[in-house]
Order: sequence, then C-alpha cells, then structure tokens
Amino acid sequence: MKGKIFVVTHEEKRLVSNQLYQPISVGRDFKIDGFISDNTGDNISKKNDFYCELTAYYWIWKNALKDLDYVGICHYRRFFNFQSFFFRKNIEYFLDYESAINKICLIKNNNKIQDWLSKYDMLLCKKSKFSKSISEFYFEKHYASDWEIMLSVLKEKYPDYYQTSKSLFYTKKIRLANMIITSSSIFNQYCKWLFDIIFEIENRIDIIKYDNYQKRIFGFLAERLQNLYVEHNKFKFKEIDKIIL
Repeated sequence: MKGKIFVVTHEEKRLVSNQLYQPISVGRDFKIDGFISDNTGDNISKKNDFYCELTAYYWIWKNALKDLDYVGICHYRRFFNFQSFFFRKNIEYFLDYESAINKICLIKNNNKIQDWLSKYDMLLCKKSKFSKSISEFYFEKHYASDWEIMLSVLKEKYPDYYQTSKSLFYTKKIRLANMIITSSSIFNQYCKWLFDIIFEIENRIDIIKYDNYQKRIFGFLAERLQNLYVEHNKFKFKEIDKIIL
C-alpha cells in the first residue's frame, strides 16, 4: 500500500522529507526549492489567502491521487502523533523544530497507518470540546451571514447533509485543522463534495472588505464541513492525538 502524508506549509521551515512525508508549499508567490508546490498542474493556488490548506487539498486531489493508495494532510506546525508515548504540546520539549519533526515524522509510521486503514475508513485528529455549540462558536469568531450562506448552499445542493447539519451543528465538540488520512477513493469523493460546496459559497460572498484573518473563511468553513461529511456518512474512524509545534 503506497501513501503520502502531505505537510502543508507557507514558511521556510526545515521540513522533513522522506518516503512517507511530503512537504507542499502553498500560495502562488511562495515556493521552497526542491519541494512540490500547489501552483503547478491543475491548481487554485491563487486562492490560498482565502482557502488556506484547501489549495493543497485541491492540488493533491487533481494531481497526486492516481499514484497513491492513501493520502494524508497535516501542517508544518500540526502533526498526527503515531507514537505510543506522549509528546508535550510545545516546542520547548525538543532541542529545536528539526529535532521535533524528526521524532514525529517517521517512515515506520506507514506500518501503523496501513494497519489502521485496514480496520477504519479514515484517521482523524481528536475533537475539541467548547462551551458553545459548533454554530455558536463560529458566530463568536466569524460572520454569521457566511454561516447562513453555507447552510443555504447545503440545503439546495445536498439536502440530506443539511438535515444532518441541523443536529450536528448544535453539538459542542468539533474537529479542527482539516487534518485527515484516508484512502484515495474516499478522499476523491470527499473533495468532489467539498469543493462543489465551497466554490458555490465563494460565488455568493463578497470578502473584499474582510481583514487578513476573516478572509480565510473557506478554510474555516471546511473544518465544519469535514465534521459534517464524516458524521453524515457514518465513516468508521480512529482518532489520533494532534501534536502542535
């Protein structure tokens, strides 16, 4: 079983690169020599300011899936913890960033991934619990009008998912960061669904006056949509600790 975990980055970090972990630089004006970039092939790299890691999602979907049995996505600061021991969630635990990722991003992790994917549909990071519901938490941090547009698109294009969202978005646990490891076939179907929704939301929202944080709207909405996709399809998944460097 051949797979890759793509490490999304927009910074010149000393990134790990081996047979399993593949750094991908995102944003049309950013490229790291020697690594792949989301501004090649079929891409939406120019949307990175608004789409965040979704431009890497799109690039992988359109350019890399045919050669892989499974695909994973993490970030240069956020990784899945496949080790049996606990990593403290701050960089001071390690000598430096390079030491940290060399302890985390091991080729042998492929063995665990293959074993788990033989039993589960996908591997996901653990959910965080908040004092407010998923929708209320979004309203607190972002624009409620954008949330309503997302719901309208769901209702029009995917009414069955919309019905699921009516209960899910009132719960208080949510999985953030758009991290995932799953088979190429599931990833393909997920991206077809996700980008169909995201592109339509983009058509209905004017973000010209949004600040640098709020204009990342489509990455934020995708986090919520990932939770919906997993819940609605009743995928069998394994949750894994997330390490933040």
